[in-house]
Amino acid sequence: MNIIRHIFRFLVAVTECYFPESYYDRSLTGAQADQLILNEIAKQKLPLLMEHLKLCDVELPVITLTWFITLFYNSVPFETMLRIWDCFLLEGPKVLYRFSLAFLDAFQKTVLNITDNISIINVFKKTLEVTYDADTIVQVRCCRRLYYMNTLLLL
Repeated sequence: MNIIRHIFRFLVAVTECYFPESYYDRSLTGAQADQLILNEIAKQKLPLLMEHLKLCDVELPVITLTWFITLFYNSVPFETMLRIWDCFLLEGPKVLYRFSLAFLDAFQKTVLNITDNISIINVFKKTLEVTYDADTIVQVRCCRRLYYMNTLLLL
């Protein structure tokens, strides 16, 4: 029972430290603001994907809001989630954007061949659930500072 209390306190501390109060309020104001920011970044970095999502009537927050609110809990395999959390604790909330963009980019080719909005949403949900290559995701796409620090330690 003691471990559960520690985990709960940890999660409370993380949410209080890294997110504004409005992030988890009834209207999720802070989380919605992050979704607007992610949407703008994705338009710049992944214009083909974003245009395709628009044509298929898929709003990005339908795919990504849960990722931000839960810090990818239950969206990716446990090992991958722990890697994301490591990067989050090291670099802060900006890694949520990086991982989100990395996942959107990773599945872009598949999604561009699908025109059904439900199928597009399911591609992200089902494919992320089995994304086990946490090392590649972290090293190549997201948490570069951690990767370079580990590389230096190995020298």
